[in-house]
Amino acid sequence: MIRQGHIGRSQAILLVWYVLATKVFLNVPSSLLSEAFSAAWLVTLGGGVVAFLGLVPAVTLMRRFEDMPLARVLDEAGGLVLGKIASLGASVTLLAILGVALREFGESVTISTLSRTPMNIIMVTFVALVGYSAYSGIESSGRLTTFLTPFLLILFGLILFSDISDLNLRQIFPLLGPGPGRLAVSMLTRSSIYAEVMVMLILYPYLRERRDALAVATWALALGVAVLTTTEVIISSAFGIEGSERLLFPFLQLARLSTLGRFVTRLDPLFVFLSFFAAALSFSTVLWAAVTHLAEALRLKDHRPLIAPISAVVVAGGLLPRCLLNVIDISFGVIYMWAWIPLVLLPGLFLPLAVLRGKKGTATAGPGGGRR
Repeated sequence: MIRQGHIGRSQAILLVWYVLATKVFLNVPSSLLSEAFSAAWLVTLGGGVVAFLGLVPAVTLMRRFEDMPLARVLDEAGGLVLGKIASLGASVTLLAILGVALREFGESVTISTLSRTPMNIIMVTFVALVGYSAYSGIESSGRLTTFLTPFLLILFGLILFSDISDLNLRQIFPLLGPGPGRLAVSMLTRSSIYAEVMVMLILYPYLRERRDALAVATWALALGVAVLTTTEVIISSAFGIEGSERLLFPFLQLARLSTLGRFVTRLDPLFVFLSFFAAALSFSTVLWAAVTHLAEALRLKDHRPLIAPISAVVVAGGLLPRCLLNVIDISFGVIYMWAWIPLVLLPGLFLPLAVLRGKKGTATAGPGGGRR
């Protein structure tokens, strides 16, 4: 295991929660409404249940190998070849999610504030900040998250609930939206919006109290589901189903409509502050997890030399789509359609393999590893 220090229970919950919840600032809410209509909020709930069902055996698999990092666990449970393929797949999935999220965030910055700034400048600048945070290590991110969370929660609440009296909650009916069959399929495939919960498996050996891993993951997932579900309900109630489907970055539009009495008539500057810091914490955690996991799969002693080249690849990949609509098509039509497979496949395949092969134990001394 690469030595990077350790984080506490509350810090781990907050880090994973940010990774899951910052999708509210992107186009995920409007994309879900275009697919499930009035039942979009049920998709976020059902998808969270599916993600939890994949999470329980995944944490069980990690506990079977005690203090081993995920890459070593996959190698031990499934063999060297299958383990390396799975590790590469997990890292690529996280980096693909990061690339499209980074591009969407850059587009939201362009729309909200920096309309004349080239997209490549925005993305390079932001990924440099994110890369520095990942370079500093998970302990630094954990401390920063603990410090910023109270302020960000206040801003989030101000935007989300400022005009709650004007909401039309009848927009969430009919409850089953497109019908029970399509709704069930959407719950399965759109559990992909929680695929980054696999970050918890990479964080596992860095927890001070590993016996709390399932509780940490459950709390983070539950909080992420709560934020996404509440946002879906409020956005659909504020703009209507048809109106919400057409919106780009609906949370930004909600901030533009929100007021606080007669004196504060614009809250969109709060959106800029809130989304910037929340996205920075989220993206740096995902980048750290992907790079650390890849370094451990390659048995490297340090993950930091990989940060710059992988960040460059992420920026280049994010800039490939020609426009925002292409990004949304890739994000919602491909990544958030199939990313649930690694989440289900890792524990669903490797836990039985570990049991059948009788594999379990602790990390042993070696390149990139060692017993604490």
